Amino acid sequence: MGDTYYSELNYEHAYVLYMKFLVLTLEKLRNHPDFRFLPHGDLQKCKDLAKDIFPKVEKLKELLNKQFEEEYLRWYENEDKKLEAEREMKRQEEEKIRRREQEKRDAKGNVKLPPTPPTLPYNSLIIEPVKIPDNIIYDEPEKGLPSESMQAMTGLSESDRDLNWSNDKGEEKVKKLVAGARPDVNRALKPSTGPLTAEQNENSNTLGLKSLWIPNSLINRFIDIAEKNTLRNIETCGVLAGKLGFGKFVCSHLIIPEQTGTSDSCVTLKEENIFEVQDKNQLLTLGWIHTHPTQSCFLSSVDLHTQCSYQLLMPEAVALVCAIKCDELGCFRLTDLGIQEVAKCQLSGFHYHSNNPPTYLEATNVKFDPDIPLFVIDLRK
Repeated sequence: MGDTYYSELNYEHAYVLYMKFLVLTLEKLRNHPDFRFLPHGDLQKCKDLAKDIFPKVEKLKELLNKQFEEEYLRWYENEDKKLEAEREMKRQEEEKIRRREQEKRDAKGNVKLPPTPPTLPYNSLIIEPVKIPDNIIYDEPEKGLPSESMQAMTGLSESDRDLNWSNDKGEEKVKKLVAGARPDVNRALKPSTGPLTAEQNENSNTLGLKSLWIPNSLINRFIDIAEKNTLRNIETCGVLAGKLGFGKFVCSHLIIPEQTGTSDSCVTLKEENIFEVQDKNQLLTLGWIHTHPTQSCFLSSVDLHTQCSYQLLMPEAVALVCAIKCDELGCFRLTDLGIQEVAKCQLSGFHYHSNNPPTYLEATNVKFDPDIPLFVIDLRK
């Protein structure tokens, strides 16, 4: 995903993912209990990837610093314009109030108010420096003034006051003090770069999630695959996988893992085989799909925990539920409150989860497209 963001010039997301990879590879991985059992080939592959990523991260750091600086300057200019507009509006309101008061006075006794003084331009407020004679004798400063009071008045510590400001170190100190006066930029509150384009609107929703495009043929194909289990009243599940491109996720693969099921549950087996397929085809996990042979379309408590694990890894991940008997299709994702509740829950099996406020809702970021090809990989065979 980092390389995809990098190729699409989405440098901020690319930098975050690259840094996550480096931290996991160079710091966290070595502390894992099973690190010593990691195959040497896999470890060497991680090291080679880290070497390739380091130069990209350094380059991205420079580009992002420049980008953030430009964004801050644009924001600062816009704030100045807003303040100027607010001052002008306030002046106009005051002028209206003055005129209304004048009209009232005119109606009573023709008493006129003095005209509003003109607004002076900024340059007219600059005061010319006064030349001070060289022969003035100043009193000695009072002794015994506490250093804390002096520092509060001047902003300088004793070491700063003792510094010879005429030498190079003094000039350097001045530069540091001036540079320190610059306000910090909070990246969490950075200004918007502008309205979304039509393509960005199509590939996002009100929750800020990227759209997830699914082939129209996936649902019927999965129902056909699950038919044998459905006739025996056994649930079937599959994994949705695909790639990220041009600001949207596209589901291109349906992976059917080895599994066991009952009338109201389904458990995947040998999950390492799923990861192997995804790694070989460079696929991302985009969600999951399962059947309800006889029940209605909803997410059980077990389903909530399964969806939570998917959604924590990928916020756009969805749960598709095919209620065969009711002929219904549900497309769900957990709410923010739902994720918090389920992630903290230590219970297993079927148990109660409050739905007020809702734990899950219909996923609004899903779009179906008849032109997307579908590849099915059945690991049960």
